[in-house]
Amino acid sequence: MVGALAKASNKIGKYGEVDFLYILDLFNSLKNNTIELSDILPEPLFKPFVKELRAIFYKLADLVEVEDIRREIDKINFILDPNAAKEIKPAKYFRLCQAKWS
Repeated sequence: MVGALAKASNKIGKYGEVDFLYILDLFNSLKNNTIELSDILPEPLFKPFVKELRAIFYKLADLVEVEDIRREIDKINFILDPNAAKEIKPAKYFRLCQAKWS
């Protein structure tokens, strides 16, 4: 992934540098090829989370035309914590009243 990102770095314009630095920082947090997600992430959100995370790198690959980025992010395995909640508790609903101003 480092090599693929290096190929992309010379194609990032000055307006995209900040976003690119965020992506590099994100990749630095993905130290190896297996990412164990904490039990804070509930099971129903696992697949959408992984899909959205990969989408960032896919978009970068498309923008800078470096397909290696796409291949490298696909190599990373994400593992759901066995203690992750199996369902998402419904949010508490509050009745909102429109204030009347006189």
